[in-house]
Amino acid sequence: MILTLFTVAPNYASAVTVLTDDQIQVVSGACRQTKTALHEVHSYDALSRVNLGQRYENIATRVMAPFISRVNLSGIDAVAITSTTVEYKRQTKLFTTAYSRYESTLSEAIKIDCTKDPIGFYNMVVQAREQRAQVNDAVAGVNNLLKQYKTDFEAIASAHGEAS
Repeated sequence: MILTLFTVAPNYASAVTVLTDDQIQVVSGACRQTKTALHEVHSYDALSRVNLGQRYENIATRVMAPFISRVNLSGIDAVAITSTTVEYKRQTKLFTTAYSRYESTLSEAIKIDCTKDPIGFYNMVVQAREQRAQVNDAVAGVNNLLKQYKTDFEAIASAHGEAS
């Protein structure tokens, strides 16, 4: 089924450019079920994107920016945590860009009549799948930077506690 391809196919799936007649029949035959599944994935991912985007923005504006301001006003060395914050903002923009590309491609795939253009539909689903992996990589990058921010924060707290 196409959904299986969308969610778990190995990276070499994108190398498939020619479908056999049997594969074309499978894509056409599973069209309705696949499109239903893609609609569900699209809805779920949109909600996840909104929630993640809001969390990322709240962390940047309500936690990171005020803390860095306080640290700088106190004269504490904040180079590492400032660098992490800048990289965090860059990575969240990468997430937003990657998600926008993925969402656009998935929407285009959903619009294709897979009974009339099974090859175009298949290729668009494969492309969306690859872009979804890029979104996942961007989320992992943001999560790693949050871990780094915690480490930087703890280093400042530890150094400040020792100085008191």
